[in-house]
Amino acid sequence: MNASFFRRQRTWVCILLAGLVIIIVGAYFCGYRFKVENYLPLLKSNTYRDTLSNLNLGFENVSKPNGLPDGWVQWGNWSYDIQVDSLVKRSGKYALRVEPKREPTAAREYGCPSFAIPAIFEGENVTLKAFMRTEGVDRPIGLMLRIDGNDGSLQFDNMYRKGLMGTPEWEEYSVTLPLPVEAKMIYIGAILWGKGKLWIDDIQLLIDGKDITETPIKKTKTFKAELDTVFDDGSKIDIRTYTPEMVTSLELLGRIWGFLKYYHPAVAAGEYNWDAELFRIMPAVIGTQNSDERNKILAEWIDRLGKVKPAKKASVNQEVKMQPDFTWMDNPEISKPLSKKLKAIINAERGDYHYYIDLLPNENTPKFKNEKRYEKIDYYYDSGLRLLALYRYWNIIQYFYPYRYSIEKEWDTVLYEFIPKFLDSYFANYYKQTLIELMKIPNERMDFVSNILLLDRTQSQTRAPFEIMMVDDKLVVKDYLDEQLSLKSGIRIGDIIVEINKKPVEEIRRPTVVESPFVAIGSSNLHLFNGEKITVQVIREGKTLVFDVDCYPLDKDFQRVKKPSHLFLSNETGYIRPDSLSDDSLSNIMASFMNTKGLIIDLRYFSVMDDTSFTLCSYLSPHPVDYVRFTRNDKSQPGTFIFMPALKTGKENRDNYKGKVVVLVNDATVFKSETYAMALQACPNVMVIGSATSHINQDNGFILPGDFYTTMASAGMYYPDGRETNRVGVAVDMEVKPTIQGIINGRDELLEKAIEIIHQ
Repeated sequence: MNASFFRRQRTWVCILLAGLVIIIVGAYFCGYRFKVENYLPLLKSNTYRDTLSNLNLGFENVSKPNGLPDGWVQWGNWSYDIQVDSLVKRSGKYALRVEPKREPTAAREYGCPSFAIPAIFEGENVTLKAFMRTEGVDRPIGLMLRIDGNDGSLQFDNMYRKGLMGTPEWEEYSVTLPLPVEAKMIYIGAILWGKGKLWIDDIQLLIDGKDITETPIKKTKTFKAELDTVFDDGSKIDIRTYTPEMVTSLELLGRIWGFLKYYHPAVAAGEYNWDAELFRIMPAVIGTQNSDERNKILAEWIDRLGKVKPAKKASVNQEVKMQPDFTWMDNPEISKPLSKKLKAIINAERGDYHYYIDLLPNENTPKFKNEKRYEKIDYYYDSGLRLLALYRYWNIIQYFYPYRYSIEKEWDTVLYEFIPKFLDSYFANYYKQTLIELMKIPNERMDFVSNILLLDRTQSQTRAPFEIMMVDDKLVVKDYLDEQLSLKSGIRIGDIIVEINKKPVEEIRRPTVVESPFVAIGSSNLHLFNGEKITVQVIREGKTLVFDVDCYPLDKDFQRVKKPSHLFLSNETGYIRPDSLSDDSLSNIMASFMNTKGLIIDLRYFSVMDDTSFTLCSYLSPHPVDYVRFTRNDKSQPGTFIFMPALKTGKENRDNYKGKVVVLVNDATVFKSETYAMALQACPNVMVIGSATSHINQDNGFILPGDFYTTMASAGMYYPDGRETNRVGVAVDMEVKPTIQGIINGRDELLEKAIEIIHQ
């Protein structure tokens, strides 16, 4: 009995020991499954879950004295009041109310409560939902959804184009955007334009249809380029003397560096901090004794990036406007082995993702990203950063500027010419001056842009209290922004401005040196950066007068006479300012004008509009018409610009307006308003009169070392028949310019001419 008992116990002991061995072996081979660090993402996820569950999307938590819910901030104009409302609500204790404190004086004034959430979610799309109701609004409302990366906005929608006016009852709205891989922050909110009241309640944020509290946290991808921080504080390169041979080597280095940045697959994949690689290779290149030695170093540099595979050639039947220029690769200064390596990269296989550039969905403009700002430059010693600014700018123009073919100065020669200038720019002012000189080459119309390009964004910005315009190449005060402040300073309409802060106007409009305070002349205003006063010298009735003018902050509200969006100039003539229109009012306005003899559309007073002007074309044309063609950059072959199909405006409408239409334009007709002028121009019985528009199509920006922000056109704009708009602007059918005496007498000579044309 005892023997049998012990035998049975021995069997069980063996089974238990075998099981223990299996567990130990399994744990040994699969131990990573039980490591604590493998649970950190889950722990991290739970931490975020706690945070997300406490998001104040229902506006229930309010501890600020200004009435804003906790976590929410105010965007837009400070003339709007944004507070919780305990009386008008859909659920809980509060809703959020947005309303202007006074009657809005500008069409683009708006109030927007905003909330920021880290973009930590795994998913393809973001959806913002909320309930809203309105009272007395006169312009479209919308939910605001913006997704930002390291260098600004990646995706944005405020629903304005949908023309939603809201209802007096609670109604649910939603907006959806793609969630880019490089997204860092999600901003949500709601916008009220113009007057009235807007209430928001019960906000939801969804990722691929799931509430964010139920959405997986994305795995953070760290690019090797982000880990290379050795040169974040400077290049550690100081070049005091140089020879023509060194300049030639630096020119070739700049060309190859830019080409590899946008074409080599390894650089595009974020494998390298390309600024840092420049600073590593530059000392070796400038230290070479001859071209053979230099070419060998550059060839070995390319080899270290890895081999490339040729891409599969796809047959594409598209109309090409401009192709990249690779003729420099056949320069005798470049050895055949180096040239062969470079040419192999042109058609290399590259992935869809690019670390330094991106083409935004449904847009033609490239997005420049992951460009370091280098806010603090030791200008005197850091030659490398100064050269980086030149290389970065030159190559962006080389591969992404749609009008490179029209630059009067041969762009291919600019790099060599400017290397000595940047090497000699030891001080901040010289550096800024050299940057402006460089930028003036592709941007001849720099009256406004050149000054804005290099503004010090860390300083406060102020504005002069009056508007200006160019008349007979003279800068003339045409109107008051703040009449009381202007009259107090002594400025009068019709004054000819000759000096600002003891600097001739011509020198400011075509700057040769940059000083502080920094003055910029715009199409219709003066901007003073980092200053509360400007000293203005004017000529009035042949006498020279000097005034000290008080300026005010850009974000300060000023009372200005609100211009009507439309009116009858006579029983036979109608007048429209599209910047003050809204889609819902346009049908009634056009119905009232339908039997007039003529209609005047004024595009002289604004630079940014909504899409109401396109709706206006639907009333003018009996059928859709082509009005503009754009080119887009081919992401797979940077520098290749392809024509897109012509865009159409208008719709089938047999009851279209049959009278004459006169469109007024001048140098204040900029940005989108030029496109709208072209759309109106495509309609029948339309005549454009005035002076040359600005064609400041600066729709894309990027950063240069020193934290200078500059812009350029990134999509070419043409008439449907291929006519240029670059350096030309909108085609004007009749040139009509105001006179100084006319401004002094309070006459609008363009408007007078338009009325005369209608009654001819």
